[in-house]
Amino acid sequence: MQKLPGGRMSPQLWLGLFTLVLALWLTITYASLLIEVLAALFGAFLISLAIRPVADWLGRWRVPRAVTVLAVYLLVIAVLALVGALAGTAISSELAQLRQNAPDLVQVALARLQAIPFIDQVFPSFDVVVQNMGRGTEVAISTVFDAATSVGHITIVLILVVILAFFFVTDQRIGERVLSTWVPEQHREHISEVASNVTRRLSRWVGAQVLIMIYFTVVYGVGLLVIGVPFALIIAIIGGILELVPFVGGIIALLLSVLAALTVNPTKIIWVVILYAVVTQIEANVIQPRLYSQAVDVHPAVVLIGLFVGAAAGGIFGALLAVPVVVVLVAILSEFRQPQPPEEPAAEIEPDSPD
Repeated sequence: MQKLPGGRMSPQLWLGLFTLVLALWLTITYASLLIEVLAALFGAFLISLAIRPVADWLGRWRVPRAVTVLAVYLLVIAVLALVGALAGTAISSELAQLRQNAPDLVQVALARLQAIPFIDQVFPSFDVVVQNMGRGTEVAISTVFDAATSVGHITIVLILVVILAFFFVTDQRIGERVLSTWVPEQHREHISEVASNVTRRLSRWVGAQVLIMIYFTVVYGVGLLVIGVPFALIIAIIGGILELVPFVGGIIALLLSVLAALTVNPTKIIWVVILYAVVTQIEANVIQPRLYSQAVDVHPAVVLIGLFVGAAAGGIFGALLAVPVVVVLVAILSEFRQPQPPEEPAAEIEPDSPD
C-alpha cells in the first residue's frame, strides 16, 4: 500500500479505492442489465458457432462470409414463417373442430364423472368451477397484457443478438483483438487455449443438439402418423425446433398432439401419451447421454440441474442458455483440474576447472 510520509495514503491509492467502489456500485445497481447484455453476447456467440461451419465451407469457393450469414438468416426466417403459418392453420382447424365437438365431449365426461360414487365430495360444484374460471380468466388476461408489453423489448434484444452474431461470423480476428486488448501478455496463451477448448465444446454441443432435434422430429412425427393424429408432421416439426430447449419442445408437442387427438377420438390421447413417454425416455436415457458425453463430457443429471436453475433464474431464456453455460463451466473447471507441467529446474553452471 502506497502511503505518504505521516501514514497518509497517496492520491493514486485513493483513486484506486474510489474506482473499485464505483465499479461495485455500478455492478450491483445494474446487475440485471449486465446479465442481460452478457446473455445477449453469449446467445450471439452460440448462433455464430452454428453458422461458422457453413461460412467456412462456402468460403472455399470465395463466397463472402457476410453473404453466407445473410442467406442463412433469410432461410431461417422463411422456415420459421412457413412453420408458423402451417402451425396457425393446424391449431385454428383443431380449435374449430374441438369447439364443434366440445358439447358432446363435455356431456359424456360429466355423465361418466357423475356415475362415480362420492364424486360430489371430491370435486367442487359447477358454480364454484365457473367462479374459479372467471377469476382465472382475469389473471390470464393480465398475464397476456404483461407479455404483450414486453414484446418490444424482446424484439430489440433479438435484433441485437442477430447483429452481434453477424459480426462474430464475419470478423474472424475479433477474438485475437479482444485477447490483445484485455488480457495481459503473459496470460494470453493460456486464456487462448481455454477459449479454444470452450469453443470446441460448444460447437460439438450445437451439433449434438441438432441431432436431438432431428431425432425427436422424425420419431415422434412417424409415431403420430401411425396413431392417426391430424397434422402429425407439423406438430413434430414444431416440437423438434423447440427441443432447442431440452424437455420444453417435447411438452409443447405433447399438448398440441393431445389437442389434435381430441378432435378425432379421445381414446387416441392414451396412445399419444404412451408414444411421448417412449420417445422422451429413449431421448433422455439413450440419445442425450451418449451425445452429451461424447460431445461435451457433461452428465445428463448436470444438464437437468442447469435447466432447473436457468428456468428459475431467467425463465424461458434462462432455460435456453442453461446447457451452454453448463458446458462453459465444465470446460473451465476441466482446465483447473489438469495438472500443470512441472517447471524444469534451472541448469547448474559448473565452475570452470583450473588449468
